[in-house]
Amino acid sequence: MSAIGPIATGAILTASRRFRRALRTWLDLRLAPPGRDDTGQLQGGTVKRACTGPDSARDAGQSQLEAGDDAAAERSFDEAVRLGLDDVATLLGRGWSRVALERYAQAEADFDAALNAGESDAASRGKRGLAAYFRGIAREQQDRLEAARVDYTLAIRLGFADADVYRRRASVTLALGLKAEARQDADRARQLAPDDAETKALEAELAAAGG
Repeated sequence: MSAIGPIATGAILTASRRFRRALRTWLDLRLAPPGRDDTGQLQGGTVKRACTGPDSARDAGQSQLEAGDDAAAERSFDEAVRLGLDDVATLLGRGWSRVALERYAQAEADFDAALNAGESDAASRGKRGLAAYFRGIAREQQDRLEAARVDYTLAIRLGFADADVYRRRASVTLALGLKAEARQDADRARQLAPDDAETKALEAELAAAGG
């Protein structure tokens, strides 16, 4: 894990909270949500249904990610790929489950494939932006800070300009000793999400560093 302050130590949790929204917003998976009871809890806990085809395998992977079963999700997404469904959405799902399992080399391979996919649909730019964001998180977790910074910059350029991207780029940039550049990203994150706890933690980190 990267030791560069509160943004890094909460990296997996922060991205996990955004994962469902990001996939639905950027990838338009059109997946039916798993059944929920009146309290909003998943019915039956972790999804364990058998995967009978690539679409159902990807559906299962999505539901398993939502239930927090990353190992099962990886198996389901892997099954979808094995059955021929190797589109960007499936690669991102498998890649993210591998980040959560700390299988970073395999995760990066999935994100590389997603970034290099030849899909031409209208959302392809956003999909690649999300792949760059996730790859940056994987690299940040391995303390590959300059590589992570490059990926966050790519994600922003591709249109995935969530506040968390700016926070993450600010944090790794600060760790690299570039205080002025980190301050610029922190200011942008504050504009986008002034009340987020992660934004406030980053401001405290910058203040402590004199940035």
